[in-house]
Amino acid sequence: MRGANFHLRRDRVADFDSLRVVYEVEGRLVNEAPLRVGVGRGEEPGSPSDLPIMRISRSGGRDVPYIPGSSLKGVLRSHVERLAAAIYGPDAVHPPFDTNKAEEEFEKDMICAVCGIFGSIKVASHLVVRDSLPLNSPTIMLKPGIGINRDFGGVQPGIGPFSEEYVSPGVEWSFNMKIMNIPIEDEGAEDPRPRLLRLLISSMGRGELQLGGRKSVGAGVISLKYLKVWKKMVADGELRVVEVKI
Repeated sequence: MRGANFHLRRDRVADFDSLRVVYEVEGRLVNEAPLRVGVGRGEEPGSPSDLPIMRISRSGGRDVPYIPGSSLKGVLRSHVERLAAAIYGPDAVHPPFDTNKAEEEFEKDMICAVCGIFGSIKVASHLVVRDSLPLNSPTIMLKPGIGINRDFGGVQPGIGPFSEEYVSPGVEWSFNMKIMNIPIEDEGAEDPRPRLLRLLISSMGRGELQLGGRKSVGAGVISLKYLKVWKKMVADGELRVVEVKI
């Protein structure tokens, strides 16, 4: 597949004048390893942790950990970039923050497939990822840590001891993602986006993605369970919703 066309005409990507098809991907995320989506250093007096996790207030005044949709979407994009580089070659992919490249593609009327899925400064995203909330009662771990001097192998003065919060493994989280105007069931080679999205969903099911901090020591492994994909489209003047297999 190297050398195959990885770019799409701009009018094929900037296609929100008509909503042709929407796929709604639902399931449950499970953190197979401790999960840390942090907020930086805690500043609240009396906080048990120096490095707390993100929380959101729910009904009843309870604060629970959650996974922002923006964090999830960033992980999904990074994985698709790696898939695309492996299939189409590393030169086919550019970082999302490379504004010069995004503008150059827009001026040439050819948008790369990754931007054609996740968007850029010049084109809108075809993917909407909602925040993930815990579906059972998460247990919060408190892990102590210290800084290590890499030259001498000892404790680095002035860094630690400190404590970090993690969500214990085995928590189930809601997952909802919408894919707009990309026919992910199609096998056509002229549009690489369906293939990349199917590979992404398969990777999630196999637990190949990591989210949050401390990934280099095995934290943040997530997998997608109980997958359902709903296809929504207008046919003969009526909205039709059918379940499809990916």
